[in-house]
Amino acid sequence: MNPLSEPRTISTGGQIDEIVNSLLGAAEDKDESVRNSIFKSLQEIGKKQTPLVLTSAMGYINKTKRIGQTHRVIILKVLAQVIEDNLPTIRGDLAAQLVAFATGELTANRDVIVDWQGTASDIIISLADICPPVVLDQLLARFEGSQLPHYFVVKTLADFAQKSPAFLVPRLKEVLMRMLPLISAIRHDNIRWVFAAAFGRFAEGIQHYVANVEHPQVQRNSFMGEMDTVFGALYPAWVGSNESRVRLTAVEALGHVVPLMTGELFQSHLTKLLPALLQLWKKETDRLPVTIGMCSVLEVAAQRSPDAVRLMLPQILQVMHLLACAPWSAERPNELKNHNEMLRCCEIIGRAYTDDLVSYLLKQLENHGVRAGTLDILKHLVGRMVGAPHAASPPCHPSSSHPPPNPSRDLIRAEEQLLLKKELILTGVKGLVVDNDLKVRKALAQLVIVMASQQYLVLEGWRPLIDFVLGGCGIDLEAAKGKPPVDGVSPAEVRNVCSHIMNLIATTIPCMEAKLWPYLFEFVVSPAHMAALPVLCKCITHLAVQKKSQSADGFLIDFDAPENTNLPKPQAILGRLLVLLNCCGKAESSEGLAAAILELMGQCALILHSSVGDLWADALPKMLAYLEANKEPARWNQDQWEHMVLNLLSLTLETINDDEWTVPFGDQLCKQLDLYPATPAGASPYARVLIRFLGVVASKSHNREFVRRLLDFMFARTVHQEEAHRLAMAEGFGIAGRVHNDAVLIKLDLAVKNDMLRKSTALFNKKMVPFEPIRAALMLTLGHVAAMTPAPLVRAAHTLATPSCRTRLGLTGGRPCFRVVRLLPPLAQVASRIEVQVLRVMMDNIPTIKAAFVKEAVIRSTSLIAKVRAMSPKGKGPHLCCVSRLFHGSLAVHPSRLPKEYIMRERDQMIRFMMDFIAPPPAGPWVVPVGHGPGSPSLPLPLALLHPAPDKESEVNRALCVLGLGACTDLIYLPPVVPVELQREFFTRMLCFFDGDAQPLHPAAPATAAAAAAAATAGTEEDTLAPVLEALNVALSAFVYMDCRVECLMRCLQLLEPWTAAANPKHRVRALTALVSLVRKYVEYRAEEEKEDQSPAKRDNALRGIGEVLGFVLPRCGDEDLPTRRVAFEAAGLLLYADQILRQDPAQGFALKPSDSLVEIPEAHSPEREKRKPNLFRPAPVQIVNMRKGMTTDAYTGDVVVEGAPQFARILASLIVPEELPALLLRLIKAFNDVEPESAKMAALLTDRPSRPHCSVFSTPLALLHAAFSVPRSPCHFLFRYFIPARLLLEARGGPIRDQVEPVVRALREMLAKSIKADTALLALHALQTFAVHHLLPIADELLKCPVPHESHVTRMFQTVARREELAVPLCRHVLATLNAAEQYERRVERSKTVLYPTVPPQAATCALEDIMRGKPPASMLGELYPLVAASLLVRVGTVVGIGESIPSEQVRQALEAFADLSEDKALEVAMEQTGPHWASVSAQATASAPAPAAAGAAPLTEKERKEREKKEEEERRKKAAASAQKAIDRWACLSDEKRFGEAVAVLAYKMGQSHPEAMGGMLEFVSGYLGSTFPNQRLAAIAAAAEWMRLASVRAPLCISTFIIARPVGALVWFLQKVEGFSQKVLNAILGRAVDEHAPCKLCSLRGLTYMTEGCRDQINRYAAPVLSALVKAIDDPSEEVALQAMASLGQLLERFGDEAVAPMLINICLCARPLFERPSADLRAAAFRLFGVLSLFGRGAAAQAYLEQAHTNLPAMVLHLQDEDKHVQKVCKAAIRQVAPLLGSASLVELLAGEELEADGALEFDPFARALSGVLITSFPGQLNYYSTALVTFFQSKWISLKTGALLLCGYLLANLPTTERYRIGIDHVCPALVELLRDQSPQVRLKLANILSLLYDY
Repeated sequence: MNPLSEPRTISTGGQIDEIVNSLLGAAEDKDESVRNSIFKSLQEIGKKQTPLVLTSAMGYINKTKRIGQTHRVIILKVLAQVIEDNLPTIRGDLAAQLVAFATGELTANRDVIVDWQGTASDIIISLADICPPVVLDQLLARFEGSQLPHYFVVKTLADFAQKSPAFLVPRLKEVLMRMLPLISAIRHDNIRWVFAAAFGRFAEGIQHYVANVEHPQVQRNSFMGEMDTVFGALYPAWVGSNESRVRLTAVEALGHVVPLMTGELFQSHLTKLLPALLQLWKKETDRLPVTIGMCSVLEVAAQRSPDAVRLMLPQILQVMHLLACAPWSAERPNELKNHNEMLRCCEIIGRAYTDDLVSYLLKQLENHGVRAGTLDILKHLVGRMVGAPHAASPPCHPSSSHPPPNPSRDLIRAEEQLLLKKELILTGVKGLVVDNDLKVRKALAQLVIVMASQQYLVLEGWRPLIDFVLGGCGIDLEAAKGKPPVDGVSPAEVRNVCSHIMNLIATTIPCMEAKLWPYLFEFVVSPAHMAALPVLCKCITHLAVQKKSQSADGFLIDFDAPENTNLPKPQAILGRLLVLLNCCGKAESSEGLAAAILELMGQCALILHSSVGDLWADALPKMLAYLEANKEPARWNQDQWEHMVLNLLSLTLETINDDEWTVPFGDQLCKQLDLYPATPAGASPYARVLIRFLGVVASKSHNREFVRRLLDFMFARTVHQEEAHRLAMAEGFGIAGRVHNDAVLIKLDLAVKNDMLRKSTALFNKKMVPFEPIRAALMLTLGHVAAMTPAPLVRAAHTLATPSCRTRLGLTGGRPCFRVVRLLPPLAQVASRIEVQVLRVMMDNIPTIKAAFVKEAVIRSTSLIAKVRAMSPKGKGPHLCCVSRLFHGSLAVHPSRLPKEYIMRERDQMIRFMMDFIAPPPAGPWVVPVGHGPGSPSLPLPLALLHPAPDKESEVNRALCVLGLGACTDLIYLPPVVPVELQREFFTRMLCFFDGDAQPLHPAAPATAAAAAAAATAGTEEDTLAPVLEALNVALSAFVYMDCRVECLMRCLQLLEPWTAAANPKHRVRALTALVSLVRKYVEYRAEEEKEDQSPAKRDNALRGIGEVLGFVLPRCGDEDLPTRRVAFEAAGLLLYADQILRQDPAQGFALKPSDSLVEIPEAHSPEREKRKPNLFRPAPVQIVNMRKGMTTDAYTGDVVVEGAPQFARILASLIVPEELPALLLRLIKAFNDVEPESAKMAALLTDRPSRPHCSVFSTPLALLHAAFSVPRSPCHFLFRYFIPARLLLEARGGPIRDQVEPVVRALREMLAKSIKADTALLALHALQTFAVHHLLPIADELLKCPVPHESHVTRMFQTVARREELAVPLCRHVLATLNAAEQYERRVERSKTVLYPTVPPQAATCALEDIMRGKPPASMLGELYPLVAASLLVRVGTVVGIGESIPSEQVRQALEAFADLSEDKALEVAMEQTGPHWASVSAQATASAPAPAAAGAAPLTEKERKEREKKEEEERRKKAAASAQKAIDRWACLSDEKRFGEAVAVLAYKMGQSHPEAMGGMLEFVSGYLGSTFPNQRLAAIAAAAEWMRLASVRAPLCISTFIIARPVGALVWFLQKVEGFSQKVLNAILGRAVDEHAPCKLCSLRGLTYMTEGCRDQINRYAAPVLSALVKAIDDPSEEVALQAMASLGQLLERFGDEAVAPMLINICLCARPLFERPSADLRAAAFRLFGVLSLFGRGAAAQAYLEQAHTNLPAMVLHLQDEDKHVQKVCKAAIRQVAPLLGSASLVELLAGEELEADGALEFDPFARALSGVLITSFPGQLNYYSTALVTFFQSKWISLKTGALLLCGYLLANLPTTERYRIGIDHVCPALVELLRDQSPQVRLKLANILSLLYDY
């Protein structure tokens, strides 16, 4: 307690005083969230009532004797926060009281309690600016004589000095006078620490005061004496303390004190002080305080005692250097600050002792462990000391005993000394360029840029540093990938740093331009700096631009000058750049190298050669634009890029056109090949490019010896084992051969003879055998040379004059440059060279080739040779590589270069060689891959499509197959047409690729790198085979292209036939796909042939043989495999399309191509068509399109054969010509034994249909008989020839044998019970049917005697009889009579109890009824007997449920299922298959939202509006019912469940009445007899059915009426509307009589039925209004919750139909019955009660308006609070109810508030803002009701539900907060406020939390 003054509480005299005191008392709540809320509440009140809160808090602490420490701290924190928020409003006297109070709290306890006393100290400091004298006086008053002050008194003084130095420093002597004498009395480390910290703050404040105050009252030397005393206390005692906290604080304070000491004392202790600080520097882990102190001491010592420091400089440098080089992290602020202070110490030493520091640091560079740190120090010194200001000496007072420093006159400035050390530093650093440590390299690179900026690199010795930086730019990141960073530095980081530094040196430091130009060109051809080329090129480009802008002389380079001896020649530079440019196009792998090279070449064009400027100025920007437009990897085309680079090289050499320059260029390229050594992954790709470039150079040179030398070099240096290198050599030789053909062929011939053959490695075989890599290279080279053989014409190469040369790169402009006219060989010589020197060599080598990669080379060469003469279709020409595109027109046997009559004689043999490569001949017999029915053996087919057994020695792969098929395609395109025998062989061998398991597609190992890559990326079998199958289809279509006759097409299609019937569905779909491809290509090629006059294909006018092809295609349309079926549909449509076009007008018809999905077929030939347009199409093929779309989807579930066969039959009958029909039928008959049953079925059905228009021999009674008796089709039935005689006999002799009915029926039954043939059984059943015409009832009685359940033959007998029209109805009536009239139960007494058992006759009748309906009897039977059958089965359910172990119930269920199938009532089946309940739970009905009444003053609803509203309610009710289902319910199973069968009966009755409303009268008449049954289950079944029919008769069932309108004719609808009112009356009478049934389920059904009373029976409603309401109101109090809920549901729905005169007398009674249910534990009851109250709002405007208004105001608080009921459904109902009631209260504001989205059913209501808004509306709208509202809300304070309690206090609090001052008399504040405050003691934290927030709003009460 404060001993000086007693604070006085400033009170208001209102309720807020007690509220504040209560909040202060509850501040120590056990819940943290409540504590925070109370804290915020007091804070908010403090903003409005600052003096009250502050004085109350002080008074509460002073008056409460036993206040806990935690409670005290919380209140003190409240004080501190309120003071901080309202500091400007606090007056001086109040501030003085607060300071006095806080000071008392500061010293109330001698112990140090941080939370308590620290908060009090914060209060004092926050008030320091208001009343600083009071603060100082209060703190100094706590210094009592020689007694040490409290810890926090000293700490507060220190904080005071830091916050208000301007006030405290002039008065600091008084403070020091009290503190300094106490130093000797300090014994505890805690007090030492706080005193040391205070002395440091005082010294820091003095320096701040002197430096910043304009006219200071005191000077720096004013405190020298006191600071000497402080120094004596700090050093050595406290600095040497064992407590680290004291030690570090004392050292830091020492650093602030030293500048204020006297010089003599400082110098006398300096020799001891520095070693002590050095020792602390080494010992402490937290070095920042020591570093701060040391920095200040060194700065003062260097000025006052430089000689003394010099003596200890070695020790200082040693310790300081080690600590400065220690690792540190920028993520830890203290370490970063310490490092910066360390560098500052080094800078201080460097300014005073430059020589010593530089020498020491350079020596330390030899130590690898501290090398990076030393470089960091050097970087700091080089960057900071040159040109930086001197360290200013602290000013000295004239009376000071220590004079200012007086340096000697010859002393050189520190900066000048450092400048003199430039060469020394440069020399010392230069030796570190060989260090590979990443951390050192990064530090050295950073030092280099600083040295460059300070002009260090203009001195001698700068080159190694530039080399070092460039080396860092070229660090190989791939080699370092996956390795962890070393000392936190990664290779990528060093590379980025070096790249940035190199760019800065070249672009931002002017003095370096002269050094770097042209020095950087030396690194272009350096292999060590290859990775640095992106940065290097950019730097050279920038320097070139700068040199150009300065002077032309400085830009051009004399490469022959002595000073440029080390520079590479222009040829070397250009060769290096072009090779790299070719390989670095991809942006993600080259880091922009391509763009950098192009920019460099553009700027340095004149340096490399004077004549290429114009060419490059036009070409290079376009290449840059290509790079920019294709940045994304997906768009990049490397082949196109290489083509552009080759064009650039070719045009450059053509432009130069000087062998004296070209020959050295080639020599330089040869030398540079060594720059690209092989890697572990293989040969270098750069070497491949260089070899290709050498071919271009050779083609541009006229020096034959040079060309020969280049060819030898290319062959010798090619890595023949690498596929890419072989291709590069082939392309290079091809390019060279275009000009030097003889030299190239001579070199290849020598290589074949000398280099390709080597000695065998076998032990006993030393023959010369081919070296396969060289052979592969030579084979490939031969193909390229043949492809590039020059054209036989004389041409002048106008390199820049002709457009063909200049437009290769889109060039324009420039001067022409002509070359020598070259005479090329004649036509005959070209053909001779290809045959003799190329094809002969290849043909000699092919038979001995085994290696796959050599085969691939031969295939590629063959393809190159064949493509150029092939008659390929448009758009399918040869794919040329970049080299071929570069020299277009140079193809081996191109028509423009060879005679037209030239025939490649080796073509057929080459095709066979290609087939041997990709599909070797079989080692054994051929194996048939197709199936011919189950169990049938494989048969040899000599001409069938077969595939060989696997050849284990073959090593081919899919990539080789694709290449081989492509080469075969190119060969097939060569004229003449391939012989038929070779075609058959090709099909026979190549179609083995349809089998994915065949050996050619599964090699042992990949043959080449490309094949390995393809195998690695292979996915599924289909994905893997896709390229092979595509290539195969292209090859097959080549035969059709070369021979477009129908004969060739049909031959090819028939060769596919065996694969279309393969057992594997994948084989079938692949074969059909090939067939579709062939027909499509035929259509395309035929369209082109029609344009030629002499085409032999134009003689074909039909697809002769289409019948046989369709015969094996059409069965596949019924294939069970969906992909096969889809392709078969397309194939059939395409064949019909092509045939129709050929038969009509091919010239016009083929102009319309088939679409991708399917074709459109023109209409059949007819006379009418001749009058129309020639290309007119009719929609007949649309049927095929629709069939395919519908029957080839995954979602299709129908029978493809049953649905597809008739449609196809109709189409075929109109489109197939008679002459093709026999072949079609024969082929379909052959397909009866298809391996796929569904396909065989399709063939059988199609055989019957299309035969009828043309051939009657296929029409038999078989189809009619099977259609009549629904027996599955079979192609072999012979007993039906007895069918007609047997039938005539029975019809003629059936009458006279009446006496023999029983024996005859028994005999038939016994026969049918045996295992007889289906045909015999069919005849027996038909005999029974004929016999029943005369003796129906005896036969029926005999059959009913059969045991149940009926066996299958008995079932078939019932069904056969019932299928006949005249027998069905009598038979069914007899069965129903037996079912209903027979005794239902057999009573047995067991254990003194009567037990019911079902009798047999009704069970037999039930089974018979099921059998009849399962047999699909005539429709007339069901139409006549529907009411009787349906009602009988419904009552039968209630009769047998729970009787006889569920067997009778199962019989009824099966009968009902059969009834649903027979009536084809899909809605009934769907309803019974659904798992949700049919009856909405009574809770869902009772709590469904009621319609809102009309707004005040609105007109009453029209009939249409009312019906729309009712329809909407019904839909909402159904949705609620479906959503409330708790679990899945099997409604069929419910028929056997005694507890749930009523709902199942209701579903059946509802759907039956909905589908057949005309039958409801008959059904009601039947079930009415069971309403009074003594058996409750029978009553329940009857009541459930009657209630549902009442529902259907109601006009409130719009869905039923709409369904009826759709399903029935208009006359039936009129009849239904006329009968509905009378029917409703009957149903209502029946249901009302059972409303008081003692059986609860019956009562529930009755109440549900009453719900369906409608406007259609208005008289009945008015007549029964009183008894119905009485019964329902009475049922509300029923003990059963389910009954009560149903009663409220029914009442709520019926009230909407009753008028005011019927409801007004009972309105109050209904409200009083519903109100107690608002607070019931059951959520369903609460929701139902609120819903009912909302419905009663319909009567709020009539005679009962005033009564309802009073009830509305009474129940309004309850409805509002239950908006946040714990049950979500209750919340929704309350939302609807309050929106219904609101318009009746007469407040537009309330209606508008409740119309928000949050009050929607699914809206998210936030009650807090809603209560705030609602309180305002209630205040303005109902001021007279406020007292009642508040009283009612206070009653909810005792509720057991927390949500209601919190809602009540929120609404009540907002009412008080928003109530104007003039209206507060309306509420009993004295009653409400204490009740609110009392809730602070509530057990719920949630209540206390909300209350604390609310109380902050009552600040002015």
